Amino acid sequence: MPCSVASVPSPIFGRGRLDHFAFRAASLDDFDQLRDRLVERGCSDGFVTDFGHVLSVFFRDPEGLEAEVCVANPDGVPGQVNPPGTPAARYHG
Repeated sequence: MPCSVASVPSPIFGRGRLDHFAFRAASLDDFDQLRDRLVERGCSDGFVTDFGHVLSVFFRDPEGLEAEVCVANPDGVPGQVNPPGTPAARYHG
């Protein structure tokens, strides 16, 4: 069953009883590999959000459940928090 790419994640708490799952990648290399695989399979558009302390990429599984993969942000500034949709410079520069 193929995935469907959501150009914009659904509004928080607008996804039903279970909002979404988040997985933490062990390293930036693992994050990059997972992101590439999700894009190749049509599950994600590959947009990486810079939340400050973490980087995040959202995807949708074949049944429509939204999820994300996160990793510690090597470029993060202590105490800085960015809103959803803030592009990560290392991916969108």
